[in-house]
Amino acid sequence: MISACSAGAKVKVLDIKYLASNKVFLLSIERTKVETGQDNKKNQ
Repeated sequence: MISACSAGAKVKVLDIKYLASNKVFLLSIERTKVETGQDNKKNQ
């Protein structure tokens, strides 16, 4: 899931955090292309 969300995005290694006590993974990404609508989906 993380790979799919961050594909084509800018990710700084310093901005990746894991809070073990809360079992939370934090990832700050900058997506330059954000998909909207149904244009990029395949016809089924």
